Amino acid sequence: APGNVIAFGGRTIGDDPRKYLNSSESQLFKKRNVLYGFNRARESIKELNRVIIVEGYLDVIGCHQAGIENVVAPLGTAITTEQIKLLGHYCTEIIFLFDADSAGLKAAGRSLELSEDVNVNIKIGMLPEDDPFDYVIKKGPREFMAVVDRAMGPVDFRIARIMDNYHNLGRVNTLKLLFAAIADVKQETERGVYLKKISTLLDVDENSERTDFKNYIANQRAGLRTEQQPKSDQADFLTRSY
Repeated sequence: APGNVIAFGGRTIGDDPRKYLNSSESQLFKKRNVLYGFNRARESIKELNRVIIVEGYLDVIGCHQAGIENVVAPLGTAITTEQIKLLGHYCTEIIFLFDADSAGLKAAGRSLELSEDVNVNIKIGMLPEDDPFDYVIKKGPREFMAVVDRAMGPVDFRIARIMDNYHNLGRVNTLKLLFAAIADVKQETERGVYLKKISTLLDVDENSERTDFKNYIANQRAGLRTEQQPKSDQADFLTRSY
């Protein structure tokens, strides 16, 4: 029945390398199908047509205690297709909210691909400091929700993260990373909007930029993508930024 306990989960303490410890999976309890706090968040998610996904159990608890009830978390794993589809029955907006310097960003990037077959709008937000539990306690629910409301679509978020490192990367490497960020945008019109935005951000000629982007795509299709991206730490940043 709804609300009944199907398993237990919690944060580990001491030197245990595992961050979360759950009950063993069973026919009733499968982590890929379950979201922590969903039974208490369901009505709020439906009413607000929005769900906020945080990384940990304590983050969910802190948000609910602060009166922000449309908050859930996966069980220490990346979001799955089953979880996205479940949430899609209750809302059309899913916001991934991460703490500063979160290790979960890469997993979130992979999870975004799962949303393509579900009628949901995915956004990503990042707290300027702390994790959601500490932030909502220190700053209060209004400032917490201001961060949530500033969440961006995946491509815009990725662009913003790259631009944050512009002074370390330099213009050429930044441009290559930005091309990689928009390469998977399917609609030509949407790509055009992002190319215009990039030309403004980097103060480069838009026509020349479009030519460079076409060359980038051509080389990518020819299997030369590695040569079109920065090496070493700069290439790693592309992975981290998504």
